[in-house]
Parts: sequence; structure tokens; C-alpha cells
Amino acid sequence: MRVRLFAVVLATAFLVVGCTGQPPAGPVVGISAGGNHTCVVRGNGTVACWGDNAAGWLGDGTTTGSSVPVGVVGITDAIAVTNSDYQSCALHADGRVSCWGFNGQGQLGNGTTTASSVPVPVTGVTNATAVAIGNTHSCALLADGGVSCWGYNVNGELGNGTTVPLSTVPVPVTGITNATALAANAFHSCAVLADGGVECWGGNNYGQLGNGTSLQSNVPVAVTGLTDATDLAVGYYHSCAIVGGGGAACWGQGGYGQLGDGVRPSFALVPVAVSGITDATALIAGDRHTCAILGNGDMSCWGSNWFGQLGNGTNDESIAPIAVPGITGVTDLAAGTGHTCVIVDDEAVSCWGHNASGQLGNGTTMSSNVPVPVPGLS
Repeated sequence: MRVRLFAVVLATAFLVVGCTGQPPAGPVVGISAGGNHTCVVRGNGTVACWGDNAAGWLGDGTTTGSSVPVGVVGITDAIAVTNSDYQSCALHADGRVSCWGFNGQGQLGNGTTTASSVPVPVTGVTNATAVAIGNTHSCALLADGGVSCWGYNVNGELGNGTTVPLSTVPVPVTGITNATALAANAFHSCAVLADGGVECWGGNNYGQLGNGTSLQSNVPVAVTGLTDATDLAVGYYHSCAIVGGGGAACWGQGGYGQLGDGVRPSFALVPVAVSGITDATALIAGDRHTCAILGNGDMSCWGSNWFGQLGNGTNDESIAPIAVPGITGVTDLAAGTGHTCVIVDDEAVSCWGHNASGQLGNGTTMSSNVPVPVPGLS
């Protein structure tokens, strides 16, 4: 996911179908999906979320799930939101970051390991421009081009040259001074640099760091062959970047078609070109699927489709990009473990895929392999 994240664990929290709070009015300007929950940012700076809520990652002060949007407590100046399986974070207009949800590895960044069902401020971050979170770690892109991370670190997720088990407060990533974009997922993170290169760090068992090896790294390593990247997305065990002014390249786990190159390798240790993508403007990655916004506002997806997360009316995976029928004018997109969501140019939100926890936001727990609207957001 660009600045988003999710994971493979399907939560089993009891879901209440119905609204536990009304999100405030305003157009939807940003969206993010975690494992089994989804959040949006309104134009007035408020945030609303829906889906699973086992550790409070809907941010409404409860641990009760909701199949319709509920308002996040106390957020009034957000400009972006990002989710993972276990937590959510919001970027404030003044560069601060707040997070909520599970905190067993310090991924909320507030100096504790205590979960919170309402947002808590990340210690010491005052100049962030983007936030990305994985399963149990979180990172912020800073205004000076640096990156700081916090949370779990056994696989080197914090990128600071150690594998100290965790840090409950942000620590700087070694050697990153000119990052322009950031993405994280599961156990690794990647950054686009000002010169078009990409560097990644953390877990690497499927080659998701893209440096030609399967060895994890606790410091950033250069992705092989990328010199003109402009944006990126990170899935559970794969990574992708926009390159060459609109092409796409992916690397890492590929057994479900999530690399999009028309074949089904177990993995790719270096980037491979995504078939037929020449005008991508944004990418997002879920657990084992990937999607792109195209230059005309249409959308294509590829990879795993167990739950209908490709949105094409089937549950058949695809090893190359396929169009999402009926979705045009896309302005933002998000992917969770097995679901996908978009904002279109009329500020309406639609989601599709897995829905056992109400993560599609349409008041049901019925999965859908075609887009369904999220009521009350447009």
C-alpha cells in the first residue's frame, strides 16, 4: 500500500451491525484500509472508520465493531489516515501524528505498550508529511526527507541498524535524508528517494526488499535497477513502484499473481514490469493483491481474488491487470487483507471483497465481488 498497510490475520471480534456513532459531515478526501477495517478523511479534517474493532482501531472509544462508518474521537484536523491489521494513524495538518488501536509492540509510538481505543499522540513527531504502518510497526516521512519508525523491530522494521525487539517511541531510519514517498506493510517498509531510487528495509523472506537477496536488513538497501520511481505501494510480502512516468514494477512474493507480470513465480528478488500498465498515477497493495489508478481515472487490479477483492464479478485470481468494471473517476484507493475501496470524483466511496467484519461499510457482513457503495459518505 503506498502509505497504507494490512495483514493476513482475520479478526474474530464480535460485530454489531449498526451505527455506534455518526461520522461528521463533509466531503471524503482520503481513504485507507487495514486488515479488516477501513477509514476515511473528511474535507473538514475529521475521520470516520468501520469494520472490525477488536483492539479499538476504529478510534471511537469502544472495541465494538461496526458495519457502517463511526466517527474517530477528537480528530478535527487530519489530512491523511492509514491503517494496518492492528492499528490506525492520522496525520494532522500541523505535522503531528496520532495513532490508536493495538499497542503490544509500541506501534502507537506514545512511549507505552498499552492499547488505546481513542487517538494518542506519537511522541516527538511534529513535522511529518506522510505516515505508513505495517503489522506491528509504524513510520513517518518527515519534512526534511528523513524517516522515523517505531514499534516492532525483530526483522529490522525500524531501519536503525539494530534488531532490538521494539521501540515505543520513534527512532530515525539510518541514512534516509531525501525521501519523497513512503510505504509499509507486514514486516518491511520502502521509501522513494529524490533521485528516483527506492530503498527498503526489514523482512525479506520473499525478496520484498528488491535487492536480489532474501536476507532481511535492519538498514535501508537499494532496490535493484530503479532510478525513476515516483510512488510506491507495499503488500504483505511484495512491493511495487510507479516507474518511467506511468509504468509499474513489482517484486517479492508472486505466487498469487500480485506482481502482475503475466506469470506466476513464487517470488522475484528484483523488480519485474507489470503487464500493460503505462499510465499509472497511484498504486495500492493489499495482502496479496495490487491495484492502480490509471491516467483516465479508471482502475485495474491483479493478484489474489479469494474474496472478490479484484472487483470484476469473479473470485478468480489474475496474474495480469484487469479492469474494475463501472469504476471511473477514481481519486484515491485503499486495500486491506481481502478488500478494496475507492473514492471517485463525486466524493462517493465504494468497496468490494471480504466483508465478514463489515469492512465494506454498507451495513452488512456479506462479501461482494463487485463494488458496493458506502452509504452516508457522499
